[in-house]
Amino acid sequence: MNRIRRITDILVNVWMRAGLYLLLAIPVLIGVGLYWKAAPIIGGHSLSDLLFSRQWFPMKGEFGFMPFIYSSAYVTVLAFILSAPLCLFAAIYLTQFGKHRLLQVMLPVIDILAGIPSVVYGVWGVLVIVPAVAKYVVPLFGVVSSGYSLLAGGVVLAVMCIPYMLNMLIEVFQIHPGRNERSIVVAGSNALGDGEACDHQERFPGNSLCIWSWDSQSFWRNHCRVDGGRQHPRYFSFTV
Repeated sequence: MNRIRRITDILVNVWMRAGLYLLLAIPVLIGVGLYWKAAPIIGGHSLSDLLFSRQWFPMKGEFGFMPFIYSSAYVTVLAFILSAPLCLFAAIYLTQFGKHRLLQVMLPVIDILAGIPSVVYGVWGVLVIVPAVAKYVVPLFGVVSSGYSLLAGGVVLAVMCIPYMLNMLIEVFQIHPGRNERSIVVAGSNALGDGEACDHQERFPGNSLCIWSWDSQSFWRNHCRVDGGRQHPRYFSFTV
């Protein structure tokens, strides 16, 4: 029995080490393959010409990567602007206000959306987003376009990022509930109690979400007013 167990441990150790070395070797192999394929271009052009040139004519031997670089940056920033607020407010609602059953239903849905291949999102963007941009958005600016634009790419990338970002935000709010309750407060019926709630209900009816940061003392001093010895944060209210 001890001999069989020892052999099993050796086999498992070898298998795990082989898998680790393979994972470490994959990026190296990818880099070597890319350099091997790009060696003719790198040898005939300087790095500055490749990175900062705007001319992309492969048949003429001109390979300027600048349009691809800044277009990728624009699409990434646009996708973050579109997806970050949506994911933040959705995570706040699911973890702080929604019922626990709703969160349990949404978690598998988020995982399914995260498992959809990117090519499916690409086809959806070509069939839905691109025509919508060309038909409804582009005419607002008085220009003519086929719809294949940075906006369409940003929307598709934002939809692709939503499951991952939303999942991470939900985990963050679940891991640190006490710390988050200091930054996310519902006026009137909040986790901090009536004594620490702002006088929101006296001025604004309905349920509203007040979001502010309690962690930075400088932020607290700059964004508070003193009224009769009490400090009231200046907040943004969203009526729901």
